[in-house]
Amino acid sequence: MPDDKKGNKFSFDMGNRTALLMIAGLILLFLFFMSFARGGMNEISYSEFQMQLEAGNIVKVTILDMSEIQGTMYDSSNRMVSFSTVIPYFDDELLGELEAFGIREPCASRLGMEVHSWLN
Repeated sequence: MPDDKKGNKFSFDMGNRTALLMIAGLILLFLFFMSFARGGMNEISYSEFQMQLEAGNIVKVTILDMSEIQGTMYDSSNRMVSFSTVIPYFDDELLGELEAFGIREPCASRLGMEVHSWLN
């Protein structure tokens, strides 16, 4: 039997290294952009969200599947900042409170829109 390296299916030549580097680069690029997707968003507690809502600092919210709130608010230096919070329990008064403070159309999911329409 001739001793040749062509029988090895997993030979590691320059083409494989280039492909491997490209895949690694794409993965790093993906992770880099994903870190910016939520990078500027401040995580606050739900009780902090409720206090900021009562203080009139909440400008806009988006409710995601009645489990997370993302939005914008004024911080202590009166700058507009993005925030997110987790809704820890079903708060059946949340949509009414948002509307009472002038926040309109806060839902971004089908479930949230259905709940919102039931309350109106």
